[in-house]
Amino acid sequence: MGCGPLQAMYVMAAGNADPIEGAKFLVAFGLGTLPALLGFGMATRWLSGAMTQRITKISGVILLVMGLHDFQRQYEC
Repeated sequence: MGCGPLQAMYVMAAGNADPIEGAKFLVAFGLGTLPALLGFGMATRWLSGAMTQRITKISGVILLVMGLHDFQRQYEC
């Protein structure tokens, strides 16, 4: 998976000197994200196709607005 938070967890796990501890860290992270991912998956199955498309479009707009906001804050004088 190429998402930023997961990559950060990979770095933290790899930065640990013990491979077993790093593996425990990644398992804990995976178990922590499992309820949200399963809940999202079940919700999309229960929603109609039109509603799922609408939510996807709204999510895209929110993501763009957040990205533009972060970009603006980074380059303020």
